[in-house]
Amino acid sequence: MAQSKRSFNQARLERDLDDRIVPKGTYRDALNISIDTSEDANVGVIENLKGNELIANQSITGLSSSTNANAKVIGSCAHPEGNRIYYFVTGDKSDGIFEHNLKDNTVKTIIIDSSDFVASSPTKVVLPTFAFSDAVVTATVTKDGTIGVSATLGTVFSLTPDFGASVSTNTTRVIQAQVTVPAGYSNTGKFVTGTVTATQAAIAAPVVNILDCTNITATGVTLNAEYTNDSAGVTAIGFYYKANTGGSTTVTNFTNEFVIRSLSGRSANLSSGAPLWTDPFEGVAASDLTVKDKDGTTITSSQYDYQNLAGPQPNTIYFKSNLGTVDQVHAKLPITVSQTSTGATVSNALTAAQVQSSGTNAAVTPITSPFSKAITGLSASTTYAVVAYATNSVGTTLSSIKYFTTTASAINRPTADKLFIVPAISESAVENRNVGYGDFLKGDGNYYIQTVTGASSGLLSDSPASEDQITYSATGPSTVTFTDHGGVTGAKNDSKQIQASGLSTGFYNITASRSGYTSSTIQIKVGSPSNANRQSIFTPNITSTGSGTTPILGHVTDVGAGLSYNAGSSAAPTAVFKIGPFESSVSGTVFIPLQTSTPGPIDTLPTFSGFDASKLDISISGKTNGVDYTATIWDLGPALFGVLPCIMVECNPNTLNGGTASVTHTLNITYNY
Repeated sequence: MAQSKRSFNQARLERDLDDRIVPKGTYRDALNISIDTSEDANVGVIENLKGNELIANQSITGLSSSTNANAKVIGSCAHPEGNRIYYFVTGDKSDGIFEHNLKDNTVKTIIIDSSDFVASSPTKVVLPTFAFSDAVVTATVTKDGTIGVSATLGTVFSLTPDFGASVSTNTTRVIQAQVTVPAGYSNTGKFVTGTVTATQAAIAAPVVNILDCTNITATGVTLNAEYTNDSAGVTAIGFYYKANTGGSTTVTNFTNEFVIRSLSGRSANLSSGAPLWTDPFEGVAASDLTVKDKDGTTITSSQYDYQNLAGPQPNTIYFKSNLGTVDQVHAKLPITVSQTSTGATVSNALTAAQVQSSGTNAAVTPITSPFSKAITGLSASTTYAVVAYATNSVGTTLSSIKYFTTTASAINRPTADKLFIVPAISESAVENRNVGYGDFLKGDGNYYIQTVTGASSGLLSDSPASEDQITYSATGPSTVTFTDHGGVTGAKNDSKQIQASGLSTGFYNITASRSGYTSSTIQIKVGSPSNANRQSIFTPNITSTGSGTTPILGHVTDVGAGLSYNAGSSAAPTAVFKIGPFESSVSGTVFIPLQTSTPGPIDTLPTFSGFDASKLDISISGKTNGVDYTATIWDLGPALFGVLPCIMVECNPNTLNGGTASVTHTLNITYNY
């Protein structure tokens, strides 16, 4: 019989045509072939496939005729990546899924379903029942009674509501919890319940540490503190302070010290992160150190190494093992390192309880840690004791006591050997009666001046014992004549009059002299000279702190006895406080008296009882005292002011005004009770 050799290069099955007319490159039927082709292509490559192979001698239950009559494959699924084929088999006795491993040519049972099938290992998977103990539930209770639960398996929540209250002693709490059973158990999706216990810790009072006092001045200080271990919620914080009197112990107060609050191992860096421990501690020798733990016990020099490094390198201290273990050293915190030579003995030292019971309470808001409070109205050169406190539901905790000493008064008082020329009282009761301020030119068209001086004690005195001891002189466009001006009791308070008639237009420089004294120079202006005029006007803004009476401007409401000034029934001045108008190179002076009492009947002068110059703060908005102007406090003003303190402002108006002809400045006057 002749052989027919044909190629099937089209790799296409063609069954629509009679097999006698099938085109070349196609085929009528095929077995055990694979056609590889691209998507949507109508041609491809034919490859032979391997045929089926009998795997004998497997003795697999469910596949043999003895265990599953009429068993046949009803489907299969290839797993090329794993070199496995999965067969889905059905038979008279059982149905199952089997895996054929092509690598080792073995077959094993994946799953089988048979009412009378008993597998050798095991016959079927029996899921366990999930119990509450399987969840491994744990619970916590915070100090305020809030419950927290967690579980290793399943989702858990507490059936017991929060206790919502603190306890004074550690208390065991019983919490009922419910767990949602996770997947993989016979009771999956159901709930199991049980109880667990937890300890609710007792609340405690906060721990309060008082920190270094800062910004210490003659009349004020900033107090600083912090609280920790706040387990119950702090409801109040603040300080108690008082002048250190009435105590029975003696302590040493150091002005240069540093408090170590944390350590790295046994070491402490005394500079890093401690801005108060910088230049003041540079050059301090090891022999000049006092080191104490939180209980006030001295740590000897044999128990630490101290390094004082020059330049920007920080000073350091390292505690030795003979002080204790790391934990024992940490337990001694805070440790205070002080410069011994700055210590001052504090006698009659108070206890913290004494400061609390009789001191001033300075509460702080908002409640936060750390906290600070600026204190004003203190006395100069005075040692104060201060404690910090924090309060919660347990009670109030006091810190250890700390002492600070206010600085000496920085009061700028008048120069004792200087004469000051100021405007004087008017010649007429109905004219401008402003002593020490206002204009030199009065309503009658003449000029009136008066000269006062500071006493050798540094306090203001009246004019010298006799006005005849003072010599006045003037330079200007024409001759100036100084004449006595009567009408004021006591010759030493008389003013000098300069007749305006006959004077040429221009500025006149006026000076006064007396043996042992120097004089300021002022100017009087006649007419409208073409020279540049400069004047500074001051608006007093008087306030006070504390509980005392806010001072008012000194004034006499009656006009009798020739002593009236700032006349009127109101505390508001009737005159303008000003210096000038002067030429740009000339300075001047103005007095501003203060009082607290309103004067009584005629000839009764006002007073300021208990005036303390150290409690007076003076400033000009936007200007610097000692640079743009000088403010001086006079504990007792000129006699014509009565027994009143005065503020004297000296300035060159051109300098204070920044070159502007006339400027009104706010003079802030604060009295700190």
